[in-house]
Amino acid sequence: MSNFIKCLPDGYYATNIIETFKPLKPVNTNSEFHLRNGVIPNTLTLNHLEVIDFFVKLLRPNNFLELGVQFGETTNRIIDNIPGTYYAVDMAISDNIKHFSNTKSNFMFFHGPTDMFFKWLDETGQNLQLEMAFIDACHTHEASYKDFLNVKKHLKEDGIIFFHDTYPADINWTINDLCSDCYKTAEVVRKNHSDEFEIVTLPIHPGLSIARKCTKQLLWL
Repeated sequence: MSNFIKCLPDGYYATNIIETFKPLKPVNTNSEFHLRNGVIPNTLTLNHLEVIDFFVKLLRPNNFLELGVQFGETTNRIIDNIPGTYYAVDMAISDNIKHFSNTKSNFMFFHGPTDMFFKWLDETGQNLQLEMAFIDACHTHEASYKDFLNVKKHLKEDGIIFFHDTYPADINWTINDLCSDCYKTAEVVRKNHSDEFEIVTLPIHPGLSIARKCTKQLLWL
């Protein structure tokens, strides 16, 4: 049986915010708030894996959609805590995707562009009734916003969408091979979809935005 292949440094797989908090280091509180997380050029200072893992364990979604699997770190981290279907979409079939397909009965993989995935859902008359989704495929604003519009049609009330790379440290991180300009997507959702979504962007490089679909604050009222 194949095994999951780690593609990131071991420290990136550590669980910190769930089991133990990272030691707080002295910071200059006169500096801008978004600069206090210790941004170092050309490094990541936000482990989105542990943040998403935290919310999966806290909110216990029945299903999950991941657009842009790449190395499969997010999938490997949370799939065992998703009792229903784990939908995954990517342009490439990595060894880790093959591993999930062979070992996880709830793993449903679509090989192709995200546009084609949603077109296939429309053609087959499927509504996924999603409770949680992660948009991390093509990082351009145009593509990530289109993914958002497609995901929201399948998202249940109170459903959560995560957007990656929405708070790049500086202009150097907005090139296509890095965060690109998908930070604009978080801004458009905030400005143009406030009647249907509330959204917060964590001010930590490279950024993670969390949007909740809600027509009112408390659904039980």
